[in-house]
Amino acid sequence: MPHLGYEKWERFSDAIERAITASRNSGHDPEQHFSRIREDGRSSSTGVPRADVRLTRYGAYLLTLNGDPRKPEIAAAQTYFAVKTREAELAAGPDQGGKLIPIGILRAALDHIENVGRKADAAHDAAEGAQVLGEENSARIDAIEGRHGWFAGLAYARLHGLPTSKPYLQRLGKAATAVAVLNDLDAHKVQHELYGWVNSYPEWVWTQALNSIREAS
Repeated sequence: MPHLGYEKWERFSDAIERAITASRNSGHDPEQHFSRIREDGRSSSTGVPRADVRLTRYGAYLLTLNGDPRKPEIAAAQTYFAVKTREAELAAGPDQGGKLIPIGILRAALDHIENVGRKADAAHDAAEGAQVLGEENSARIDAIEGRHGWFAGLAYARLHGLPTSKPYLQRLGKAATAVAVLNDLDAHKVQHELYGWVNSYPEWVWTQALNSIREAS
């Protein structure tokens, strides 16, 4: 219990009960992996007989998975078992007798979750890319119809392969405004469908702003 960062038995007992439920629902005998041992004497706080639980390695594994991950000790234990699980899988192979061993089943489940996550990320990136492409083309049209060769920050960043996160664009925009002020140049406003009216500057202003950011870094 103390090795996993728990100070109160009641909370630790809750984690054990969750692990027992996980063992039972996965088709294992909880009594085999969580052996309860009665101790002489009673708890000073509750007055009930004190108990101890003897864990198998599998029981300890389930216990860490069902513990409080906010505790550094639990997080470290989860990492340990994850690494050892992968090592055992590589050593034993993913297939034995035509059936996946339990470790292989766990790995397959994790791979499925990761694959679903990658597909979702790819779909999000594609949608975002199409949106950004539309924004960039819109910025180009605004520049041509207004002042040729002037760009909004997002369009300039996309054209030159720069980060497009909001904090970076804000930093780039402040640097561009400073360059424009030093050169007594007023910004040209262009309308952005997501951000409303934004400043646009000639490309040389953005280039000087970018250089100043890089020098400051």
